[in-house]
Parts: sequence; C-alpha cells; structure tokens
Amino acid sequence: MKTRILTAAIALVLLVGVMLLPSPALYCAFTLICVLAVYETFSVTGLKRHRSMFVFSLLFAAAAPFFGVADSRLLFSASLAIFVLALVLGQLRHHADIPLSETGLAFFYTMILSVGISCTAYCRALNENGLFYFILALIIAWGNDTGAYFAGTFFGKHKLCPSISPKKTVEGLVGGWITSVAAALLLSYIWQRATGVAPLYWQVALMAFLLSPLSVVGDLFASTIKRQSGTKDFGNIMPGHGGIMDRFDSLVFVAPLLFALLHVFTLFR
Repeated sequence: MKTRILTAAIALVLLVGVMLLPSPALYCAFTLICVLAVYETFSVTGLKRHRSMFVFSLLFAAAAPFFGVADSRLLFSASLAIFVLALVLGQLRHHADIPLSETGLAFFYTMILSVGISCTAYCRALNENGLFYFILALIIAWGNDTGAYFAGTFFGKHKLCPSISPKKTVEGLVGGWITSVAAALLLSYIWQRATGVAPLYWQVALMAFLLSPLSVVGDLFASTIKRQSGTKDFGNIMPGHGGIMDRFDSLVFVAPLLFALLHVFTLFR
C-alpha cells in the first residue's frame, strides 16, 4: 500500500504540471498517454506481433488528442479514414496470417482507448471553464478508484465480479461512488473560493453520481482484457499501480460521457 500511495503522490504532482500546460503541450502529454495505453494493450493481447497494424494503431493514438483542436472535424475524419484503410489493406495483404477478428479488435481497442482517454483533454479545451471540467473528469474517475480501494480494503465482504476482478466488492463500489460525489462537491467549493466563480453544485453532484459507476465499468473492461490475456498488469511503469492502462482505464468511459454531458449541462451560472 505504501508504494501505491507514494506513486500516486508523485503522479499527482506531475499531473498538476500537465493540467496547467497550454493546449498544444497538453495534447502532446495526452499523446504519450494514449500511445502507451494502446502499446500496453496490444502487448498483453498479442496484437503487437502484427507490425503494420500495430504501427498504424499507434499513429492514430498519437493523433487522437489533437482532435480536440477547434474545428478539427477534418483532422478526425481524415485520420479515421486513413486508419481504417490501413487496417483493411493490411488485412487483405496478410489475410492468411491475421484473422479478421484480430483486425476488428485492433480497431476497437485503438478507438475506445485513444479517443476515450483523449476526451479528458477535450474537456480542458472546451471553454473558459475547461480546467474545472478537466479536473472534474479526474476527480470522478480517480475519486471512485480511491474510495473503492480503501472501502474495499477495510470493509469489503461481498464480491462484485469475482470472475473478472476478485478484489472488487460491493462495499468498494458504494464507497467509491460516495467518495466520487463528495470529491466533486469539494472541488466545486475549492474552485469557488479560489476563483470567485460558483459552480452549480446540484449539477456537479448529479454529473458525478451518473458518471462515477462508469469508472468501475472501465476498470472491469480492462480487467477482462488482462484476465483473457493471462496477465496481472498492463505494465510496470507505475510501481504499485501497474501500467498506464491500469491507471487510466477508469477514464475510458467517464471522460467521453462527461464531454458529451457538458454540452447539455451548464455547471456554471
């Protein structure tokens, strides 16, 4: 536990630096995160052995954070078309060696991981309140993770999904849910005190309440990949946590839905 907490503290310091970066530098930081997430996933699933497919997947992952640039529909459309075409041509050329199902998995993993995680950066660039949205995405996802970890450790008795993640408990789920909502409200209070701009607390609480369980969905999704691949962690870049995917899996579904809901909710008066 000490190693896990120490690593989390160091990562938090680095994250504070990243969130204050201007948009171009922020996108570059998320490019590294997305590339590592796809790299780790392809490594544990064995898709890495298909070199051309692997390279084009990494290139798309590298481009994904930049889809958040204003009026980037052309960049997204062109990147997606080139990526799909590259996968199809690779499938045609290596049809005897690469099952069609693996090409489909490569597309699925690359899209869901790179675009999902990149939506955190898209929230940051959304408008003048982007920094709040960016932190809120992390608070909802990682607040759930943290609360679930400690609630499960000290109070966990009833298994949630033992066939996928034996350590996850119902008590951890509830603890993470409560922690996520409480942390989002605390963030709103600190933001109001620091900036003088008051978020709509009920909207923030509702957003955290709706999205917090998606953190668990992302975690279980990643656990399913690891279990079916016969591995414990995606990597060891973060001692006590594993790989980049082991830390960012909870954002894969939280960030895209938050980005979408921010076009519906105002969150600020």
